[in-house]
Amino acid sequence: MKKIGIIGVGKIGSQLAFDVLKDDFVSEIHISRRNQNGLNVLLQSLQIAAFQSKKNVLIKEIDYHNLDSLDLIIISAKDTYDPRIILSQNNFPDGFPKNLRYCGFFQDIHELKKITIKLSNYKGIIAVITNPVEMMTKFVSENVKTEYVFGLGASLDSSRVAFLLNQKYGINVSSNEIMLFGEHGNQMNVKTNLLPIDIENFINNDIITKSNNIGFDFVKKIGYTLFDCIYSFTNDVKWLLNVNGQYKFRSFSYPKSGLIISQPIFYDEKKHYKIFNDYSKKEMDIITELNGKMSILYEQLKESVK
Repeated sequence: MKKIGIIGVGKIGSQLAFDVLKDDFVSEIHISRRNQNGLNVLLQSLQIAAFQSKKNVLIKEIDYHNLDSLDLIIISAKDTYDPRIILSQNNFPDGFPKNLRYCGFFQDIHELKKITIKLSNYKGIIAVITNPVEMMTKFVSENVKTEYVFGLGASLDSSRVAFLLNQKYGINVSSNEIMLFGEHGNQMNVKTNLLPIDIENFINNDIITKSNNIGFDFVKKIGYTLFDCIYSFTNDVKWLLNVNGQYKFRSFSYPKSGLIISQPIFYDEKKHYKIFNDYSKKEMDIITELNGKMSILYEQLKESVK
């Protein structure tokens, strides 16, 4: 049984805590929120939910002085804002991506900076879900000692591709069989030699484009209440904790690999995280170009918030 922490229990973080609570792989959930009154309410609400569902799970506030008792910490922190309003104000520097995943960057990066100070000596796994996830994961990775910092999101793109394949062609395929690489929700590419052979010809640019736009459409209409991402994030967490042993590959942002993009990773025989690097020349050209552009943008953004 695993012990996890969730920093930032707003709409996404609180839903994720509840979803993890219902599963049977955790014994403790430790949560943190800036507003203490809100935190106390969420603690009691989750405790009642655990009681109702007869789950013997300890729910408590994170003790930042005793973090190494946790197997994994999820960072889901965001400042208080409506991304749709920020985007409509259009007060962005030249070259800044004007979309819903990036628009809160300058508010959120300061929250993550405070969090990384508290997590600087943590030795376990950190999973980042604050968008833009590749950029935020890179930032966290640079400011903590643990090498196990992962950005979640690419698996969500895989699930949306799988959904669209079912809707358009009636194909039933698990999202765990669709490995992607690139930037979550923006520029994703299919790792073709990891696909089931019988669906390779059905995944085209139209399917990928539509899957990228799903998240933007949701947020535009209802804000950060994305139920499909909760299921994906829970499975990501289980995979990172080696609970879902039946799936060999999972796509994450993993800055320690030397790349800022999301990419397929796997466990080796010693249960160490490894990067899948069997790419074609065409795929490597895409990776080199995209990773270069994202790295330049990251350095520019980081410099602007010093």
